[in-house]
Amino acid sequence: MKTIVCVLLLFFIGCGIASLHGGAPRYRLNKRDTKHVTRHRVAHLNSRHSYLSDQELAEDDDSKEEQKGYLMEHLHHNHGDYFMDITIGEPAQHFKVLLDTGSSNLIVPSIHCKSRACLLHRRYNPDKSKTYRPIQQYQSLIEESPRIKRNGKVAIKFQTGKITGEASIDKVCIEDQKGCVPHHLFVAINKESEHPFANLEFDGILGLSLPEQSLNRRSHFLSNLQKVTNTENLFSIYLNNQEKHDNRSSLLIGGVEPSLFVEKTLNYFPINDKKRWQVKLTSVHVGGKSVGICEDNGGCNAIVDTGTYSIAANPKFVVKMLKALKFAGNCDQTEELPPISFKFGDVHYSLDPSEYVIHTKGNRKVDKLITKLNRRRGKVRRRKNKCAPALLPLKGLHENTIILGEPFLKKYYTIYNLDQRKVGIALAKHDAEDFE
Repeated sequence: MKTIVCVLLLFFIGCGIASLHGGAPRYRLNKRDTKHVTRHRVAHLNSRHSYLSDQELAEDDDSKEEQKGYLMEHLHHNHGDYFMDITIGEPAQHFKVLLDTGSSNLIVPSIHCKSRACLLHRRYNPDKSKTYRPIQQYQSLIEESPRIKRNGKVAIKFQTGKITGEASIDKVCIEDQKGCVPHHLFVAINKESEHPFANLEFDGILGLSLPEQSLNRRSHFLSNLQKVTNTENLFSIYLNNQEKHDNRSSLLIGGVEPSLFVEKTLNYFPINDKKRWQVKLTSVHVGGKSVGICEDNGGCNAIVDTGTYSIAANPKFVVKMLKALKFAGNCDQTEELPPISFKFGDVHYSLDPSEYVIHTKGNRKVDKLITKLNRRRGKVRRRKNKCAPALLPLKGLHENTIILGEPFLKKYYTIYNLDQRKVGIALAKHDAEDFE
């Protein structure tokens, strides 16, 4: 689906790096095994709770620590999803949330949700949290957000599912209270579609996209955390590509980690969308030759998204890529494939076949496209050990827009600057020994 959303803060090198990670607390992100990708990711309010006043919210903005800090969270990984540990309320209720730079809200299942997808995950119970506040008692937050109804209800639709829930306010912390927002507005899910949520390893989603995509000013977690911890308003993400070092993927809030990327390869690109980490893409190349996708559509846009396990694009875009690759879909042909590269400005960012080809177990959409193209070429022999490029056709995307997910992010270190509205991309180091 998917922040997942994004979370390391940056410093400037060459074109302007501003702060280093120096002795910052470290957090962990979990990941899902991508050898066999099987899917695409993407409260009852009780009046007994106390009133959340304007003064309380103002205190959140003024409660900065004296010194700037850096928060590093190591990520968990499983089946293409990168997720991290958070807590909500007091006493703390623990959740694993997808790190999704493609959305901007925090959503977790509520104890009042009876959908099968909710029952398979940990659920938030507002009645057990002394710091919980019902949104109905703070009408100004409802009035400033057209997406929150007067009764506090919220509906959110994803590419592959939908949820309904209630806007709630409570204390939200990153792993073991290392970084907390005292009064954060999030969505407690009352109902969610079985697909894809029932099969997800994580409980909810932590959106790391731009504040303009969030419900309102109180629901953008990074902005709220920056006000409390006095960190810089940026973050950076490193996704490890080595299975033996599963705990090295990380999110750094308030700085960048120079030991994790090649500094001379760092370039910044301005975002061209008000709500998403989207940058202008000049062209797409296969084997050093442009496939004409961007030229035919008056230019392209690329969305950098940790919540997508593949490179997602409109079906027409995907078919053009498959035709240019001329890949019959057998795993033993992988080494013969050409590199794919994405050109931003004058800079090419390439992926070798070993970095973009996956086993197609469960990836039926791409598998069907390859089979169809093979028949047109007169190749009707049954495929063994099916493989395919990690391309995901999504009908809802514009023909000139692609989503750069896990294959791209595992090779390149990315930096997200909220204040300057730009994305930094650099070649990641995967022999770094900085994790202990």
